[in-house]
Amino acid sequence: MVTQTTSTHSDVGGRIRTKRKELRMNQKALADLLGISQPEMSNIEKGKRPLSVTRVTQIAGALQCDPTWLQSGQSASVYA
Repeated sequence: MVTQTTSTHSDVGGRIRTKRKELRMNQKALADLLGISQPEMSNIEKGKRPLSVTRVTQIAGALQCDPTWLQSGQSASVYA
């Protein structure tokens, strides 16, 4: 049995920031890919903005990572 953990907005934002930096991308570049402003991207990374499933999926696509990992910190295979 797998126990799911609940991530806060700041946890998700931190994972977004970590992955963005791994890709050597700045906030402006990621914001441009998503069609949002850099200040909005900053608020997402700071956990000040709740994210819809659609937005998490868009961010995951831009960062070339698993949306489940962005939301939970675990890969989707953990739940399989």
